[in-house]
Amino acid sequence: MNAPSNRFSLPRVASRGRLPVAKGKTQGVLDPILCRFDIATYRKIVNRLRGAGYQILPVSAMRDTPNPNGKAAYIRHDVDLFLEGVLPMAEAQHEMRIRATYFVPLTLPFNVMYSENMKIIQQLVAWGHEIGLHYDLRQYPTDESACIQRLRWEAELLGSLTQQ
Repeated sequence: MNAPSNRFSLPRVASRGRLPVAKGKTQGVLDPILCRFDIATYRKIVNRLRGAGYQILPVSAMRDTPNPNGKAAYIRHDVDLFLEGVLPMAEAQHEMRIRATYFVPLTLPFNVMYSENMKIIQQLVAWGHEIGLHYDLRQYPTDESACIQRLRWEAELLGSLTQQ
C-alpha cells in the first residue's frame, strides 16, 4: 500500500538504551502509530518518547551532551531531493522545542546556494536546528586524500553558509 504524497517520511531515530515497547497490540510507546505517519503522528511519537523519559536531541548531542538517564532519541533528517519539503517538519519540531539535525548534500541535483534554498537553511538555523553535510562517497574521488580534502572543503563551505 503506497502512502499518500502529503505524508512525511519517518525521521531516522537512533536511541541509546532500550525503547520502551511492551508486548501486546497497543501498549508500546511507538506501536501501532507507525502505520500512519504525518506531523500529528510525529507529535504523538515525541510525546510518548518524552513520557517514557527520553530526551529528544540533535545528532551532535551524541558526543557533546552526556545523558544521565541513558534515554535519548537523536533526530536526524537526510535531505535528498529538495529543501522545501523539510519546512513543515522543522516548524513542528521548533514548536515542540526539538532541535534536529538536517543533513544537506552539496553534490545532489539541487543547489544549496540558490537564494530560496539559502532562506530555508537560514530558517532551519533560526529555529535552532543543526545543519550537517550529507554525502555519498560514490560522488567523491577514489583517492583517499583527495576524498578527505573534498569532504573538508564541502564541510567548511556548508559551515560558512550556516554559521555553524
